[in-house]
Amino acid sequence: MGRQALPSIVALSTLLTVAGTARATDCAALPRAHMRLRVTVASTQLPNAAATIQAIVINSWRPYGLTLEWAGAQDGGMAPDRVDAWIAAVDGMKPSPGGEMGQVLFNHGIPRPLIRISIDAVIAWVQRQQSTLFQTTGVFHFPTLGDTAALSARALGHIAAHELGHFVLGRNSHARSGLMDAQWKWNGVQATRLLNLESLPLDAANASTLKARLAEAASCP
Repeated sequence: MGRQALPSIVALSTLLTVAGTARATDCAALPRAHMRLRVTVASTQLPNAAATIQAIVINSWRPYGLTLEWAGAQDGGMAPDRVDAWIAAVDGMKPSPGGEMGQVLFNHGIPRPLIRISIDAVIAWVQRQQSTLFQTTGVFHFPTLGDTAALSARALGHIAAHELGHFVLGRNSHARSGLMDAQWKWNGVQATRLLNLESLPLDAANASTLKARLAEAASCP
């Protein structure tokens, strides 16, 4: 079956607290419970994917204490300093050596605000899964999930939610299952959740880490 790794780049440094209050340098690397995000989809292939991405990202992180606000161009959302993170899905993104579909960069443990997703890589991944199912079974078992464009828009949403996980949890936050799984394995249960509007669960270890990081962020100025 097709498999795709989703790593981000550069390790997140260990966070320290001083006298119960996080230092300014540590605060910059910590997530806040309320985040302001922007999503843009620069593509003629999936022009209406932004709403799908927003819905999946919200549903993925709301159970774990994150509330998300979406900025629009009309309220200054185009300015990088007006949002905590910018999810940009783009055509023509240069393929990475590891074949990642999404990417977050870190600078000395602090996540940069731009989250990039390759639309071309996502569509290729969806098409590989469809092709694999046809080759192995002769029947595509999930016709209700829609055509390639609809499937790709949903996959974009899950990738965006995964990469936002690195943004709030840090580089070393991959898991063996759920939303932060480093590799997507194609099977009936996973496919239905992954390519539908359902959210993927966060593993227990990362859920605990996020709770601790949000509590620490609450002590930030």
